[in-house]
Parts: sequence; structure tokens; C-alpha cells
Amino acid sequence: MTARPAKLLPSAVVAAAYVAFAAAAASAAPVAPARCAPHAEDASMARAGQQVLRSRVHFALSLLAGASGDRPVNAAVSPFGVSRVLAALDLGAGDAMKSSIAATLQLDGPGLADMSAAERTLAATFSGDDAPLTSTDALFADRSLNLASGVERKIAAAAPLLFERLDFASPQARARINGLIAKKTRGRITSILGPGLPPALVAVNAFSFKDCWQVKFNSANTRPQPFHRFDGTSVERAMMRRDDVRLAYASQGHLQAVELPYADARFALRLVTSDTPSSLKDLAQSTDLAELLGATELSPTSVDLTLPKFTGTGDYDLLNTLADMGLKPGLAASAQFPGFGDGVKLSAIRQKTFVAVDETGTEAAAVTIGVVTATAARPAQPIAVSFDKPFVYALEHRATGTILMIGYVADPGGKI
Repeated sequence: MTARPAKLLPSAVVAAAYVAFAAAAASAAPVAPARCAPHAEDASMARAGQQVLRSRVHFALSLLAGASGDRPVNAAVSPFGVSRVLAALDLGAGDAMKSSIAATLQLDGPGLADMSAAERTLAATFSGDDAPLTSTDALFADRSLNLASGVERKIAAAAPLLFERLDFASPQARARINGLIAKKTRGRITSILGPGLPPALVAVNAFSFKDCWQVKFNSANTRPQPFHRFDGTSVERAMMRRDDVRLAYASQGHLQAVELPYADARFALRLVTSDTPSSLKDLAQSTDLAELLGATELSPTSVDLTLPKFTGTGDYDLLNTLADMGLKPGLAASAQFPGFGDGVKLSAIRQKTFVAVDETGTEAAAVTIGVVTATAARPAQPIAVSFDKPFVYALEHRATGTILMIGYVADPGGKI
């Protein structure tokens, strides 16, 4: 298929963006649950069209590029978390902010509504501790905030969005939000809202994903092998291996992609690497990367697969990155969120992430918050596919094209 030009990605990140994604030791405990229930793909859920898939991937890559900047470091962000928070804030946004939110997500107004509805359906499809995905969206408003007429009806119509009034001057308000976060991420992320200027409103998305591979890696085949970093050096890392296995595969230009299905086949991990070690900036400049992560159909192929174990956490301030991606006009508006009150402004969008991949499966969790304050702020033979060099991965819900997590692994064993 003919690749469409990708949107230019941010060339640099504002200094306020903080990246702390550090890979832990390869001997981490198994991450997937002991019992993983098989589930076929859901034919009843409408598949996203090609243009929607491209929009999702371009937004995800722009967010990842903004979070990591020009540095060859590990990073993992949740496009899903950011879009859920922006959709919640959109309920009380003024015209300029609404337009900026849609531009940031690379969608028009109806497109934003369709995406929000698809993501709400996705979150509502899974429930219970045994479900691979658990997710919650919430709006917490200070008791002193005077909401505009009709906004609470909009919030109620956005169910299952949770809405609560809190006294943000009280420590109990932070404890309530952080407690919800810890529960919905299965304890992987326990807090994100700290002491400081009391907010007027906080929008939250918290999710956890945990599932086994359809076919697990044999840990006896995991052994140290060289991982070739972007700077030309090599380090020994624990590499998992499966030979002559049937996997969805595609190649375009100098890139190769494979997709690893989970026990719940509605989800998959798609991974893309290059012929030679490449920085995220170099990878993202290729239109082939966006196509391989989203629109390109992968075909069952016999593959000899080598993949490192990796795990890590991230902590990001994303407001400046999102401003560069299209949110700036909304942030400059005099009335950003008239539905939520007079004079309130978006002061922060923060995100914490966790991801771990091993022989058993994958665990991922993320918390994203938007803080609104009352003062201004900021083929015949197996194909060898070896991820022994930097690569990009995307944890996806297949039908909707929702990217729960996207990341770049510069070194599976630690920060560079």
C-alpha cells in the first residue's frame, strides 16, 4: 500500500517535560496473572477506519516524541490516558479550547465525539479483577466551584465518567484521588496528586492492563545476548527467543514489524524495529513507522523472534508537549473552561506509567491527570526478527485501534 505522509513531529521538548523511564533488572518477577482466560477477537465491535487509525498513531508518536525529546532514552506514554482526560475537560471547555483539544488529538469535532464514545465502550467492555483491562475516568470538582448550567447533565451523559465534589483544601481530597489511582492500577501507581496550590478541578484516567501471551516464551531459551544501542555500543541483556513461530509480520523499507497476541486476542503488542540501531527521532521521521504501527495489515509468517525482557516507569509533565501539538490556542484563551467556572485555567497535565514484558506476558498501567486551577499556570523460511537494537512498541486494542501505551526502548537494561 502507498504510505501517506505523517505529520511532522515536535523537534524538541520544552524543558519542563520530565522523563524518568528507567528499565529494571531483567530478572523481574513474572508480570502476567497466573490465570489468563482465552478470548477470541470481538467481531461485534466495529473496526476503526484507516484514517482514524492513522490519526491515532500520529497522535501517539507525537506524544512519545515530545516526552522523550532528542535524547536516546527509554520512554513510555499513554495516548489513551491523555485522550480520556482531554475528553473529560472538553465537557466544560470554551470554543477555543474545544477546537484546540480536537486539533491536538488530530480530530474534528465529530471525530472527537466518535473516539470518546469508542473509548468509553472499550472501558465498559471489561470489568472485574480477572479482566485484562481495567480503566476508570473521573472528574473531581472543588465544592466551591460554581459549575455552569447544564454541565452536570453533560457529565452525567458521559457515564461511566465518575463525578464527585471534594474539598481540595483538605488532605482527604488527595487521599481519595490517590486511593482510586492505586486501586485501578492494581497498586502499580499509588499517587500522582501531591500537596500544593489546591486545584479547582481534576480530570483523571487510570488503567491497568495485564495478560499472558497466547504462546508463552520458554524461559529456558532466555539468555544474555548483545543489545546494540544507538550510540554504537553494545550491552548484554536477557533476550527471549522463539524459533519458527507463526506470527503476524510485515516489512516496509528498512523497518520490520511483528505482532504478539495475548490470551485475550482482542489485544496485541505490535513491535517495530529497523535494520540498524536508530533513534526515536530517526524512526519517527519515516512514514513507514506510522503505517506499520497502524494502517498496515500484518500477515501470518514463520518468524525466528528475539525480544528482550524489559520493565520500567515514567513520570511526565505533558502540558508543554501538548501545547506544541495543538493545545496552545486554547491555553491562551481568556475563558478556557467556562462550563467549570469563571477564571479557571488548565495548569498541568501529568502522567505516570509502568510497563513490564517478560516470558509470561505484559503488564502496563498509567495514570493521567489534568489539573484545572483558579489561577493561571502551565515466507518459506522463517524470517529473522531480532529486537536487539532500539525499537518502538504499541499496546493496542485491535478493533478500535486504541493505543493504550506506546514506547521506545533505547536499552532494555537501563537509562543511557
